[in-house]
Amino acid sequence: MGSVDILRKYIMEEFSKELDCVPDLKLIIPLGAAVEEILKEFFEPKSAQYSKVLWGFPHPSGLNGRRKIQFEEKRESMLDILENGIYSRQSNT
Repeated sequence: MGSVDILRKYIMEEFSKELDCVPDLKLIIPLGAAVEEILKEFFEPKSAQYSKVLWGFPHPSGLNGRRKIQFEEKRESMLDILENGIYSRQSNT
C-alpha cells in the first residue's frame, strides 16, 4: 500500500480528515501488516492516536493461513494495549 503513490496520497491527506470526523474514536484495528505499517508512519509514536491502535492484530481473512498463530503471538501485547491504553484512560476521566 505504501508503495502505491495514489494510496499513500489518500492516506496522508484524506485519512486525517476522516479521523477528525470521529472525535470520540476509542480504537483503531488495522487489518493486517500492510495497514499497520502505514499507520506507524502516519501516527507519531507518543501521540494519543498511536496508543489507540491495536498493534499486531492479524488480517482475519481465511486466506491468511497464519492468522491464528499471529493472533496468539501478539495476544499479550494486544491485551496490554487494551488494558493500559483504552480502559485506563476512560477510568481517569
